[in-house]
Amino acid sequence: MNNKNTNNNHSNSLLEPALKYLERGWSIIPVNSDKKPFNSLKWKTYQTKQPDQETVRKWFQDPLVSGIAVVLGEISGNLMCRDFDIEGSYDDWAKAFPELAEELPTAKTARGYHVYFCSNAGTTQKLGDGELRGGGGYVILPPSKHNSGVVYKWVICPNEIIPEVNAAESGLTNTEYPTGRQGNRDAGKQGHDSYNPVN
Repeated sequence: MNNKNTNNNHSNSLLEPALKYLERGWSIIPVNSDKKPFNSLKWKTYQTKQPDQETVRKWFQDPLVSGIAVVLGEISGNLMCRDFDIEGSYDDWAKAFPELAEELPTAKTARGYHVYFCSNAGTTQKLGDGELRGGGGYVILPPSKHNSGVVYKWVICPNEIIPEVNAAESGLTNTEYPTGRQGNRDAGKQGHDSYNPVN
């Protein structure tokens, strides 16, 4: 009974942020604690069509939903995510690119960090310390709950404008990081018209 109440309370806490993510132009879907789409949802539909508010309310009122995921790529304003599975790798990148590390939206995950940015070069790449995720994938958002019990949290919350960066020049495709570089970026407003889960 206690577990059911806990799940219900967590699901209730997801509805408001899910609606806020939708408002900012992100295509979102519900997920289980194992990061798979909730209730075998055919999530690829939402690579080309965002859910409406009524659908989102229905999803996130279900007490069994454990998390929110954003579908990356053009549908969410060219949103991409660098998944650092190793916390030390994120620390090395942040030291090499301190201005970007202070500016780019960043979430603490169960194992490391997610760093978000916009780019129209939206390919997915596997890296030695994680992945670079773009179109064709999705990524888990705060305040989702991992099956380990860890709750994803924003370290740097996203503002209205998500910076547009060149991933390679900003060290986001590296696994080793030279010091003293800041990377290339231009502010790009997140668009509103516009199963590869990661931690």
